[in-house]
Amino acid sequence: MRSNPPSSTLIGIASCVASFLAGVAYADGFVRGSSRGPGIAVFTRSTDVQRIEFAPDGEHFDVVIEDPSLSIYDVVVLADGALLIAREAHNDRTQASAVKVTRVLGKDHREVTLPRSPMFSDAHFTSNGDHVVLANAGGAFRSEDGGRSWTRAGAWKADGYAFYAASLWLDDAGAIDVLAPVFNTCGSSDLLEDLTRLKLDPSGVASRSRLSYDKLDGPWSAAVGRHGFLYSTSHFPDGCALRVHARGETKTIDPGGADFGGPCYVTSQDNGRFNVLQFGSRLFRANGASVTYLGDGGEEILDAYPDNRGRALVLHRDGRVVRHGSKAEPVLVKAARP
Repeated sequence: MRSNPPSSTLIGIASCVASFLAGVAYADGFVRGSSRGPGIAVFTRSTDVQRIEFAPDGEHFDVVIEDPSLSIYDVVVLADGALLIAREAHNDRTQASAVKVTRVLGKDHREVTLPRSPMFSDAHFTSNGDHVVLANAGGAFRSEDGGRSWTRAGAWKADGYAFYAASLWLDDAGAIDVLAPVFNTCGSSDLLEDLTRLKLDPSGVASRSRLSYDKLDGPWSAAVGRHGFLYSTSHFPDGCALRVHARGETKTIDPGGADFGGPCYVTSQDNGRFNVLQFGSRLFRANGASVTYLGDGGEEILDAYPDNRGRALVLHRDGRVVRHGSKAEPVLVKAARP
């Protein structure tokens, strides 16, 4: 029997076909770290509240937002320490497709409402220094001044019923690279049906391609990382393997094995300097085909994201945030919720 992705990543209440997109924005929680400074942000969702906590120093967390009525799409901590929050326009049902972006830096709070965009019901950040992109199933907006002002970067149309946050990478030139896998959830297990690659160059020209399922050795999940490298998982009777694909070649990063723990899926998160892969419960720092093992995150991981030194920040279901590095024991960054 195939290992399923986490239930929070499955979309499609009204249909069997669902988008399973790495770094899912409507998960029960996610963690974000700055590429240059110590700042860490944590989003958690429960039945009665949605909460964003922010520690500019990486240690002392304060609540920035606590509201059960908001639809939080994503947050990002920029290199200068600013926190960006993307959420649905609050209590304005006629503007349900609009997104408000709030920039928080110390006591300075600035808010921008982005124009309507087709299918703009979900959104995901990716950043590279002061250059920030907010992408969704209809296209993307970009900011080159740390989220103070925004312009439309271009348009595309992604498969699936929502863009719950695909794996994205923003290169130094400003090109946006997105991988959006689509799963069929009709049966007792979730089957990968489609892999769509979306690219947007700095001038706004978009391209769309469908990746060959067979050329990726029949993956069960896939994500894009730095320099456009693709990572995928494949299931075998005795375990699950993690692979990297580039220039027509495939390399096995982790053969999994009989003791492999967790679902057979991979997520990829990039903060503009470092890329972290979560493979089941195993954590890696990846730079193209070069991969470093950071440890095992254990059970009930909601999200894994790189910090400013390329270590993995891991958010657990109980609210704990634990830092994993290749040459040190795991460190508790944030305690579990009371």
